[in-house]
Amino acid sequence: ELDPSPFYIWNEVFKLESLLKKEELLFNDTQKALEFFPSISRIWFLNGKSANKLNRFDHAIESIENGISYHTNDSSEIALHEYKFQLAEAYIGKKELVLATEILKDALITNPNNSKLILKQVLLLSFLKKDLALAIKLIDKIIPANNSCTLIRLKGYILFQQKKYNESIELLNSIKEDLECKAEVIELIGDCFFKLEDVEKALKYWNKSKSLGRTNKTLLKKINDKKYYELS
Repeated sequence: ELDPSPFYIWNEVFKLESLLKKEELLFNDTQKALEFFPSISRIWFLNGKSANKLNRFDHAIESIENGISYHTNDSSEIALHEYKFQLAEAYIGKKELVLATEILKDALITNPNNSKLILKQVLLLSFLKKDLALAIKLIDKIIPANNSCTLIRLKGYILFQQKKYNESIELLNSIKEDLECKAEVIELIGDCFFKLEDVEKALKYWNKSKSLGRTNKTLLKKINDKKYYELS
């Protein structure tokens, strides 16, 4: 059993538990460590992060906020934006998505090019259909370094939400042969054509998406009813 030994011994245990993804152990051991080292920010962070993994979101919020209060901005510290990312994750877990976007917005002020923060914010804004122009601006910052079909498709979906259907189709056509997300891209192209009142083309793309193995209930309903429905 761990005792109030020098902190570096505890820290090595935390590193191992993190590496092995032993979230319950990490949670319990950081809880115990806080009895001995209540002012070490890193322990609060690890405790909050493991709480997030265990879906204990209220606990995570309390721990991460405590960690922020003890944060010193020393170079050896975990970067402050990582705390804010975990805080946002906790509020996402609690379905408080608007609050999560505000936390990420604050984190991006001092870390405007952090791809993890950007992607999480883009996904949230897209889901909320909120600040879509900002979402496009943000995703354009990370696509050059990682122009995966997943990111391109996400941008195409945001353009779709902005009712820029022709622009979305043009972008999606550039990745429609990428096997990693071909079926999803083809379905989204069909959605764009439906919004452009070309039902025949929409059905063509929806059926092609189905033939590629896309079998979600919403797609089948689109085909059967010859009408667009949002993914449920």
